[in-house]
Formats: sequence, structure tokens, C-alpha cells
Amino acid sequence: MSDREFQLQNSAQAIEYGRECVKSCIIINGGAAVALVALLSSTAQFDRPFFLSALLAFAVGTGLGVLSCAGGYIAQTVFAMSNASGSSKTYNWAIFISFVTAVIVISSIGAFGLGVYSAAQAVLHPPEVRPVLLQLMEPLTNIFLP
Repeated sequence: MSDREFQLQNSAQAIEYGRECVKSCIIINGGAAVALVALLSSTAQFDRPFFLSALLAFAVGTGLGVLSCAGGYIAQTVFAMSNASGSSKTYNWAIFISFVTAVIVISSIGAFGLGVYSAAQAVLHPPEVRPVLLQLMEPLTNIFLP
């Protein structure tokens, strides 16, 4: 196998791994949001600001997963343009876009973690035990969860 063939095969595998990672981010966050809404329908004992925070975190995580799809597409398009033109400037842009897309994917995973934490707090702790930030979110919560 030549060096060029190895690079092409390696690049194809990297794209496939990235695609699966993005799908996982979208499915995990979207599924968690649906599960949280199902939990809401089965029990009335939850802390509304934590619940809203969890739902918002899962929604943001799903959105970031979708955004990373666009980032991956743009990065691959710029890589293809770089290969066609041989421009190092275009190649540097492709690397930058890939890095930003990786940060978006990691942020999506972080949003899932925040959502899990907030959902656990919503169920496990009484409404009077909440951080200051969530106390400030109370008016917003009342709008969305009357």
C-alpha cells in the first residue's frame, strides 16, 4: 500500500468516526430530552428550574450535534478544495474548521452531562434547595412551565 493510499484510507476512517460521533451526540441528547419529558408526565415531584435547565441543556446538546454536522461538511469541502488547489492557506482553514467542529462536539457531550446533572437535581432535591442561578431562572420557568 502506497503512502497516498494509506492517507486516503485513514482519512475515510476519520470521516466515518466523526460521522458516528455526531450521530451519537444527536441521538443521546434528543433521547434524553424525550425521556425527561416522559418522566415529567409520570411524576409531579420535581424542581421546575432544574427540570427546565436539564431540558434546555439537552436541547442545546442536540442543536450542537446538528451544528457539528454542518461543521464537518464544511471542513471536508474545504479539505477537498485544498487538495485540488494545493493551497496551504485553504488547508489551514480546513484544520481550523475541523478544530472548531471538534470543540462543538465536545460541547454537545458537555451539555449532555449538564442535562443529566440537572435532571438528577430536579428529581432528588426539594424545590427549596437550589443554586442562585436557578433562583434567577424562576420567572423564566414560570413562563414555560405554568
